Amino acid sequence: MDLVLIDRLQILNYDEELRKEIKMKPMSRHYFLVPGNSGEQFHVFTSMAAWLIRKIGQQVEQPQEDDDPNFT
Repeated sequence: MDLVLIDRLQILNYDEELRKEIKMKPMSRHYFLVPGNSGEQFHVFTSMAAWLIRKIGQQVEQPQEDDDPNFT
């Protein structure tokens, strides 16, 4: 079974949990591969990382889009 990142995220129900929480639009399979809005991509990546850490039971704050990237 060859699952890509988006497929694994869907198994973890990211549509209902993460996307609604940070009000993000649906992510394509190539979201992080194609150059785009680097600030938005960074926010989505850090939000996803924080969400996954919370999924394993650890406490971590949800990053905000206007947070300093060096602090995040």
